[in-house]
Amino acid sequence: MKTVFLLICSLLTVFFNLNLTVSAEESTSIEDLPFSGYYITPEGHGVTGLVFIDNQLRIYIDDTSHYSHGEFYHSHDHDHSHDEDHSHEDDHSHEDEHDEEHSHETTYPDQAFIESLFELNSFPHPDLSSYTDSVRNVYLEEGNLPYDLQSVYEEITTQITPDMSQSDIIELLNNHIPGIYYTEREGFNYFIVASPDVTQTDDGWTISLFGNELYHFTNEDYNLIDGNGITYEYVDGITPN
Repeated sequence: MKTVFLLICSLLTVFFNLNLTVSAEESTSIEDLPFSGYYITPEGHGVTGLVFIDNQLRIYIDDTSHYSHGEFYHSHDHDHSHDEDHSHEDDHSHEDEHDEEHSHETTYPDQAFIESLFELNSFPHPDLSSYTDSVRNVYLEEGNLPYDLQSVYEEITTQITPDMSQSDIIELLNNHIPGIYYTEREGFNYFIVASPDVTQTDDGWTISLFGNELYHFTNEDYNLIDGNGITYEYVDGITPN
């Protein structure tokens, strides 16, 4: 009898431990987070603010001149074939001028993070030749993206009505299909992180896109604190645009 009792206790212990393990991590979405709206960062950071709206995270940054990928973003469609005609001396001179031009620019503590956002920008895309090697390899190695585009588009199609504008349809897509898109509008520069993966843990929420962790947040006194200890202050009643 004692042996049976101990066996039952052991099974109950395993059962409760399994429940705790499952409940410690839960998949959710941006629109299910217990916070929304506009949050601003402290001065001296490249990311100037965050907006949580519908199933999207908008990451606002300062002007793109500080970032090498930002420059690439604006010029990657240009024809660079003429670069092969320059001598090595000319290339070296150009690099010196470029370094001198940027030597006095501000370097932010979140510089590398913003560069990584530019690298993910417009991913996935059928023209892989326009990507850096690292992003192209991610696309090729992880071709099984975490959603079925055909089924998602079929679902969205049924939700489109004749009175919807193109912007309405784009918003509908962004609230259903994961992606990241750089935008400049009304003097603001920002990334739209559409339908990212959100995982809730015991100590907060992790936001990821295509397997890349972007943020881990905890919530404190209406403000957010990221994994680096940076506090994002809630701004009530307004958004950047």
